[in-house]
Amino acid sequence: SVEIGSVIKYVTVTTVTNAPAPFYATWNFDSTEPIDLMSVDYRDWKGGRFVRSEKNLKRLPSEPMMAPAQFWRDMKTVALGDFKGAAENLKKGVDVKANKFGEALTISFIFKDAKLRTCTITDDEEKIAAIRNWMAKYVRVSGPSLYETPLSYQMTDIDTILKERYASRFDYIRTMCALMKGAGLDADIVFAANDFTDAEETRINDILEYPNIGKYSIPVCRIRVKSGSFLGMGGTVREYFIGTENEYTPVTASSVSKSTYLDIDSEIPVDQKACIASDEDALSSRYTIYVRENGAVDIEYEQETKGASVGAFRKLYSEMLPEDRSRHFQKMLGALAQAATATRELVTDLKNAKLSFSVFIPDYATKAGDTMTVTLPEIGFSLSSLTGSVRETPIFISGNKIAQRIEVKVVFPEGYTEIEHLPETLNEYGYHIDAGSVTKDSKGRLAVTVSEWTDPRRSKMYAKRDFASLKDFSRVASSRANRTIIVRRKAR
Repeated sequence: SVEIGSVIKYVTVTTVTNAPAPFYATWNFDSTEPIDLMSVDYRDWKGGRFVRSEKNLKRLPSEPMMAPAQFWRDMKTVALGDFKGAAENLKKGVDVKANKFGEALTISFIFKDAKLRTCTITDDEEKIAAIRNWMAKYVRVSGPSLYETPLSYQMTDIDTILKERYASRFDYIRTMCALMKGAGLDADIVFAANDFTDAEETRINDILEYPNIGKYSIPVCRIRVKSGSFLGMGGTVREYFIGTENEYTPVTASSVSKSTYLDIDSEIPVDQKACIASDEDALSSRYTIYVRENGAVDIEYEQETKGASVGAFRKLYSEMLPEDRSRHFQKMLGALAQAATATRELVTDLKNAKLSFSVFIPDYATKAGDTMTVTLPEIGFSLSSLTGSVRETPIFISGNKIAQRIEVKVVFPEGYTEIEHLPETLNEYGYHIDAGSVTKDSKGRLAVTVSEWTDPRRSKMYAKRDFASLKDFSRVASSRANRTIIVRRKAR
């Protein structure tokens, strides 16, 4: 409720009493009228009560996007749970017994000496892959998420799941855990939040200040593999976190890598960044542009995918029909230029998650007298949250989980040796552009390489004093000038 003079404005929120996750809510109050008192009053069915109030609210200056007046703003969060209690409630759902079918999945069949023979997988990582791949192929995930229904509705018998071949995500992970145990692996279930891109303050508040149990809604099967021990002593332990990734994804990659997760044996969530062995999600592209004397170009393109994104890459290109592949390739060419013509067809390397092709584009570079101008593909970015904004209060810049890198190398015709213009080097807010590589190729031609990359980073709030520099950085980074190279033929 908000009290303004003799007027009280209030909002009510209700939740079911048997919800698996405790109540959590945040209210944001904005007012151009002076607020005398703000309070949050919680009452449960048993008569319990929780009250929080504030009299000295924050006053902000007027904003161009708001009514011309002083601005009163505050936020209240109510969290009625704790992680220790949540872990106790989840214990009954994660206690699954070993299922012998998991052992059967680690037996492969081979033809030897003209006979069909069996071969038992002994490598633990191969066992994990065999079980994960079978689940991904033959068990469909459907139904409500973890906290949408009581846990008792999601604790289906494992044999029933294996027979009917579909499950909620929680039942899917419970089944996978049972199969891993059946294959002799050390497996259990944890609950991930997929919160790597959250602002650090948000992560801390959701764990320590206002426990946000409902955020940890992604059950994941954790498998511990020990190696290098002698008589059970010493050695190292590697952890694998397996969710609902498809059968094409490396088992060393996780869709929830770098996120926090709730272990039922811990009182607070654990930071995966310190303890999970997971491939980093990354996407890199490389263009090599050979400019002809008449302005036409020959482009060689390469792309590589890493991490959990490899699964999507492999699935797309392994299951794509020939006619769809042709249309898909034409779309890729059209993104470069409408007049683009393939000189080498699309080649996909599924094992290493790479693709490449070559293309010819007429009139790509612009000639004007003794100068030549080339506009670089993909280079340039914009801080989207600033687009069209004139806010003066804190600015939010969203996070990014995938490391992305683009490299464009332009080789100019013989005789063009003087550089008129290069993109500006930038290194702020997790974005980078480097235009400092100027060399010569094996034939002595001028070659300029421009690189752009973004780091994996958390979301962040910037103070209003940073608005001008953020706006200026975004303007330069997204400008046409910052993706243009101009060179000049040396005067004779």
